[in-house]
Amino acid sequence: MRRFSLLVFVLLLSLSLNGFSANKKTIEQKLQTIDKTIMKKKSDYNKLRQQYAKLLNDVKSTDALITSLKTKIKKAKRDLNLLNRKIANLKKEIGKVSKNVEEQKEELSLELKGYYKYSRISPYYEQGVWFDYMNRFITSYMQNRIRDYLNKSAYLRSSLLRLNAYMKKKNALLDNIKKQQEDLQTQRETLKKLMDEADSKKQQYLAQIQKLTQEKENLRNLLKKIIEEEKRRQAEQRKRKAQKAQKINPKLVVKEFKALRGRVALPVSGRVVSTFGKKYDPLFKVYTRNDGIDIKSKKDSCVRSIAYGKVGFAGNLPGYGGVVIINHLNGYYTVYGGIKSKVGVGSIVKSRQCIGKLEKNKLHFEIRRHSTPLNPLNFLDRRFLK
Repeated sequence: MRRFSLLVFVLLLSLSLNGFSANKKTIEQKLQTIDKTIMKKKSDYNKLRQQYAKLLNDVKSTDALITSLKTKIKKAKRDLNLLNRKIANLKKEIGKVSKNVEEQKEELSLELKGYYKYSRISPYYEQGVWFDYMNRFITSYMQNRIRDYLNKSAYLRSSLLRLNAYMKKKNALLDNIKKQQEDLQTQRETLKKLMDEADSKKQQYLAQIQKLTQEKENLRNLLKKIIEEEKRRQAEQRKRKAQKAQKINPKLVVKEFKALRGRVALPVSGRVVSTFGKKYDPLFKVYTRNDGIDIKSKKDSCVRSIAYGKVGFAGNLPGYGGVVIINHLNGYYTVYGGIKSKVGVGSIVKSRQCIGKLEKNKLHFEIRRHSTPLNPLNFLDRRFLK
């Protein structure tokens, strides 16, 4: 970029010091070199812009993923708290049941001993209704006590199994939360890396676009000097009356270019994709300037002069590609950028004459009063705008 700026500066300086007396072919070769350099820079800027936009999308995606992980972790923690309460309640219940089973075990042991003694002395009692009743009562009672003890023991074993299941689930939840937290940390680190990279890319872009803006300003000055030199050359030719080009027909010169306001057809069939003046880039928060309009059309479309005039320049200009500048012989100039010229310097062109074909699919078009750029949309017939 620095080398390119120096080349533009040296070219402008040499043109101003020598009064544009340098060889035309040499100047055009230098302009072609500058043109290739700036075209490559523009291509690099577009790639950088796409990379930056992609990084911003990646950052948004990572933010969404982090938000999702936070929600999952919050839910897992709620589930874990609920599980902890269940485990605490179950442990409390198991404690009570265990104590009750132990107490019942002691009681049952004493009762069985009593029953054993009773069964040993029962043969000494007289047989009868009372003996049968007591024997059945004690047997049933002992059976119920034993059954209750066994049921509570089974419940205790079942509760212990449930407790083990809860503990396994708790451990699984803890492992899951730990893994999600690790994933969250990884995503945060990725996000920081992406944001740092995006910011670095943005700073690079801003630095480069500032240099490009300065270079474009230098090119505008060059274009201004070319037009001024053309005016001077025309004045000298009129004074010497030695002009060898085609004779100018005064009747065809539009005396007052303002009379064309709102009546001019587009120089090429298509639609306006970039308008005149300053443009704000919301992504990078910088201003750029367009001294004309850009019209999108088909490659190789015919580009026509909007009015009668004389070709003052036909060649390449950096940032514009192939350029034709027409002097309309009344202080107005029109600039057609991005075309393969069919006319040469000094040629007389009529209104709506085809002066070249589009190199690609876009025409840069300017209208200037001397060297001051004007808004072409003020001159164009709105019926031709798409």
